[in-house]
Amino acid sequence: MFFVISGFLITRLISQGMAEGSFSFADFYARRIRRIFPALILVLLACFGFGWVGLFASELEALGRHIAAGAGFVSNFVLWSEVGYFDAAAETKPLLHLWSLALEEQFYLAWPPLLWLAVRVRINLTIANGVVAATSLAICALLVMLDSVGAFYSPLARMWELQLGAALALTPAMALTDMHPHRLRSEAAAMAGLALIAVPLLWAGHDSSMQIVPTLAAAIGTALILATGPETRLHRMLLSHRAMVGIGLVSYPLYLWHWPMLALARIVEGGTITPAIAGAAVSASLVCAVITFTLVERPIRSPRHSTAQRRCIALTLVAVMIGVGMGGWLTGEHHGWPDRLANAAIARNQAFERPGLARTSDGSCARLAMHMPATNEVCVTNSANPEVLLLGDSHAMALYAGIQSGRITQPTLLLGAHGCLPFEHYSSIEPHERLAEKNCPGVARAALATLEKLPSIHTVWLVTRGSLYVTGRGYGIEGNIGMRIVRPDGSAVPSAAQAFLDGYTELVARLLATGKKVVFITDVPELGADPRLCVAARPLSITSRAAPECNLPRATVEARQQSYRVLVDTLARAQPALQVFDSLATFCDATTCRAFNARESYYWDDDHLSVAGSTKLLRAILGEPTIP
Repeated sequence: MFFVISGFLITRLISQGMAEGSFSFADFYARRIRRIFPALILVLLACFGFGWVGLFASELEALGRHIAAGAGFVSNFVLWSEVGYFDAAAETKPLLHLWSLALEEQFYLAWPPLLWLAVRVRINLTIANGVVAATSLAICALLVMLDSVGAFYSPLARMWELQLGAALALTPAMALTDMHPHRLRSEAAAMAGLALIAVPLLWAGHDSSMQIVPTLAAAIGTALILATGPETRLHRMLLSHRAMVGIGLVSYPLYLWHWPMLALARIVEGGTITPAIAGAAVSASLVCAVITFTLVERPIRSPRHSTAQRRCIALTLVAVMIGVGMGGWLTGEHHGWPDRLANAAIARNQAFERPGLARTSDGSCARLAMHMPATNEVCVTNSANPEVLLLGDSHAMALYAGIQSGRITQPTLLLGAHGCLPFEHYSSIEPHERLAEKNCPGVARAALATLEKLPSIHTVWLVTRGSLYVTGRGYGIEGNIGMRIVRPDGSAVPSAAQAFLDGYTELVARLLATGKKVVFITDVPELGADPRLCVAARPLSITSRAAPECNLPRATVEARQQSYRVLVDTLARAQPALQVFDSLATFCDATTCRAFNARESYYWDDDHLSVAGSTKLLRAILGEPTIP
């Protein structure tokens, strides 16, 4: 909707100016700067100020990079690059919403010169617009199948939505207002447009490969409402109402303020907020929007300014925006200024900073072991002659951190995929993921091929997250993730527990058949809370004033893992040659599972081990003395 409306308004402004001979690129961009920059600068500075006082270093580091991306209008590309298993939840990215503003600004840079060029060489503007729109729509359809995230963030895949609005501005004769003398068709078209806009509200939960359907519906619905003109009942009774017009006046600053308010509230409240806090955040957004419009936007955009003053204001705003962007970039480069008061307690415990986890292949497998990773497979090794194959998901990658850091010298090759059980005939998938973008069966096949290729490997460690795959749920701040085990074609399995057991039974049997020792390492206790909050109360929090206790009763951990551990016991009985190493013995005594020692945290998030935790568990697995 936003893109269609923006394409319509901007193209109408440009085409009218070109037709009258009054269009100027300098005036156009100066006007856009005076419209977009003031409120955006204010919001970026406010977010930075809040972050300085209330965020931990890693959070402020991420916010700083997003401020720089927002100031440079490349947020869509930065957010696109961050997508992955370890990406922060969308709800905790205060500047997530700037992806759409970045796309609009990219349109402003590309479209006016194209229009100008088309006029100069006397190309029909409607045809030129149609070619651009059709090309973009084709790219969008292709990316939806190949890369759904790219289809969301790519300007090439989004341009058609703006061009749809542009088509209305360039071909007003197509307006439905002129198609029937009694306006019945216009009224019907306006209501049809409203109905189409409602389609995305009913589409939640459908296969992401079909997301182009609700996108098309919303875009076409918006175009229909624009095309029917201001005289339909929908316009006169609803869209022209004083309340709607008032919201429209402050819509841009409201757009800028609403998401940071909600996201920052979620961060300081530990990931979830009460309805009362959400309502307060929305109310505060509206108040800030009104103040921004009245005291910032309206004075800067005053028609009383001369042309020279307007251009001077625009240049000043550009300079300020560059400064804001540089400040954000420096914050990212300095890792969130960890010496700040808000981060003082965290700075004393380096384990909270995300370790150099092997989240992606680094070329070491191809360089040392002559092994090329399969699609979406993470492959890392510290030796040309590894003795251990570490096979699993992100929990295997977290366990590898102790080896990657050099604290443990065991020659090891890691094979894994994020959120994947290494089963050849099953896949594991979350609701937002597309099966085509994962390759869980490929990891299992690659593991068997690796054992055949590298005879130095004598032991296989199986490490995957535990009850998540059986129940679909995380704990505490994660809640219901909706993880499912499915067949490779995406069809459902009768029972996740049975698929888990069947998949591991087949995998273990095939691994044992190679003559290797196979060790199943049970999952570590999951905290269900941000471990940083266990040593430092969240600054600016309304409800979480005191730091929570992150050492868990062993009985709680065992209850959480009960169904998972039953399956592991069943697997061990079915495969007597399989060795099972119980990680609870490493982190728990008879009554308590501990998340810390006197110096370090064993976790860097709610369920992944830190370097310290990885080192502790690896020492126990290898039979080496452990540090308390």
